[in-house]
Amino acid sequence: MSSSSFLNAYAPTVDLDPATLVLEASGPTALILTALLAAAAGAIVITVVKHRQLRRWVAAEEALERALLLTLARERDVEALAALAERHADAPGAEVLRALCAAPGAAPEVLEALAGCALVELRRRLEVMMTPLASIGSAAPFVGLLGTVYGIMEAFLQIGREANATLPVVAPAIGEALIATAVGLFAAIPAVLAYNELSRRVEALENRIAASTQLWIAHLRRAASIYEDVEVELMEGEP
Repeated sequence: MSSSSFLNAYAPTVDLDPATLVLEASGPTALILTALLAAAAGAIVITVVKHRQLRRWVAAEEALERALLLTLARERDVEALAALAERHADAPGAEVLRALCAAPGAAPEVLEALAGCALVELRRRLEVMMTPLASIGSAAPFVGLLGTVYGIMEAFLQIGREANATLPVVAPAIGEALIATAVGLFAAIPAVLAYNELSRRVEALENRIAASTQLWIAHLRRAASIYEDVEVELMEGEP
């Protein structure tokens, strides 16, 4: 038997299975791994909830736009638009439409200001839960790196405490250190990908509502102009 075969046969074995390292972690490393796993689970929950929320909002907005096209083709009064906004209250754009219908005879710059304020509030609503997702994606790798640094320091301390440090002594600490970085990346990468995709969909919905807002403002200005013309004709017709 060769010397290398002899050493391999009688050398103590070390279990460096990732799952075992995570389950057997202790001290600050265990806290860091627990926090990272909780963050990964939270990112998954946020992604699923936000995906379903955006899907409902897009469907509701499409229904509102279809109803608006039919209404604008038949009616010219502001009351019809206000009633439509109430019927489609679950559509994000209904908030902007209600704000505009509240001041139908306002000057164009006032309507633009109202629309701008409503869009800012709408953007805040659409971006709910996006900040925690971004925080997980940006902070998780650094939290994992903190666990790695602590694990390596612990390994060196064990080497200093042992007269003849062997692989079974230092390997678990080093393994925990490396697994902390891996878990940090496991939490961060899906969170970053989900954040980018959800941000793209939120921005597309915001742009869609902003474009529709210009149509609503134009209709309200036209309705106000028609109303003023009718008033002038009535006043001129009076004896």
